[in-house]
Amino acid sequence: MTKVLYLDFSRSSAQFHNQSVFIMKKFSMLFLLLTAITLSTLAQTESLIANYPLMSNTIDETGLNDDAFVRNAPFQNEAIYSNGIYYGDDTLGSQIHSPTIQNFDPDAFVVSLDFLVESHPAGKMPILIGGNSWRWIGAYIEDGRMAFMANDQADYNLTTTMVSLNEWHSLGLTYNKLSKQAKLFFDDELIYQLEMPFIEHNDDANFSNEHAGTGNTFLGYWKNLKVYNGSELSGIANEDIFSQIHILNKNDCIEISHNSSIGEMTVKLLNVNGQKLISTQVSSPLTKIQTTDFPSGIYLLSVETVHGIVGAKKLFLQ
Repeated sequence: MTKVLYLDFSRSSAQFHNQSVFIMKKFSMLFLLLTAITLSTLAQTESLIANYPLMSNTIDETGLNDDAFVRNAPFQNEAIYSNGIYYGDDTLGSQIHSPTIQNFDPDAFVVSLDFLVESHPAGKMPILIGGNSWRWIGAYIEDGRMAFMANDQADYNLTTTMVSLNEWHSLGLTYNKLSKQAKLFFDDELIYQLEMPFIEHNDDANFSNEHAGTGNTFLGYWKNLKVYNGSELSGIANEDIFSQIHILNKNDCIEISHNSSIGEMTVKLLNVNGQKLISTQVSSPLTKIQTTDFPSGIYLLSVETVHGIVGAKKLFLQ
């Protein structure tokens, strides 16, 4: 028997209705593991308020902010180099500080950075810190792994994500006070999220390579420091765009039809272990995904629009 599945996207969350057999249970951990929420997708819908390439100068290319402050941090290899020495202990130490970012919204933001490390620190090392006098958010490397920090280390969480050496990586930090979610992205993938009703930012809206409270400085290369304010992050989505997506689960394929106003989508099929089996871009009103090569069982179909809205649905393939 052919089963018809119906997905309905609302402003605050994705609500999924199964007109046949399956009903999607909204487990937050399953959603985190099995849907690909990417930093680049979020950033596409945000308002860029600072852009420091840091490849040959300290200029903000948006023209909205003053130049970054740099001390003992040379430009080389089309990036800026931080020597890992804390300036408060040694005046040869590197300092890279953005100015106070104009019109920064601490309740709904994205900050992103590209970085490269040549060796792992013996202890923990900051990559990017928000705030000079009060370090309210940040990303670290500890034991070769990524870590999330907030509220001047009152919240500190070490992830399992390893940082490879001598390769460029991207990191992203986001916060949404409305949903009470802080998130850490690594190489465009969500690797950690934490429920946080608030962040004590003390209006300290700048970003740097050091944690002055603990006397630690990043060792490696920086480039492409960007700061965004968010509309999607603050929960303001367009209900007209995210209206209806229809899934028709046939014996040999999955048919996906949607309103053209939704725009392009990324559709992924995953097994119960979270392994990605198919990833395809969907732009036409009707798309077919062949499933004849997969054994019978339960799968998860995730849908992500260009506006950063993600939905997921269980399917049973025969």
